[in-house]
Amino acid sequence: MSMIKELVLDILKPDDPEIIEFTKKICSLGSVTHIESSVVEVDKEVETVQLIISGDDIEFEEVKKKMRELGASIHSVDGVTAEEKM
Repeated sequence: MSMIKELVLDILKPDDPEIIEFTKKICSLGSVTHIESSVVEVDKEVETVQLIISGDDIEFEEVKKKMRELGASIHSVDGVTAEEKM
């Protein structure tokens, strides 16, 4: 069975919560151990953000659900790192 170790996501999020609080809330998920977030573009009420999410076995559905709760949407999955579970 394969495990997702890293995701690179391009997302659109509202300007509230700010990027620090948004990143902390995503990082609090049990399957996530590390996040790098970068604001790529700022518009009137939204931000385009690149997230690099790392973990031992990232639950993508859990990440998507939390993002929806925070008002964000995933534009694209730009990268995935997976490995076979031993």
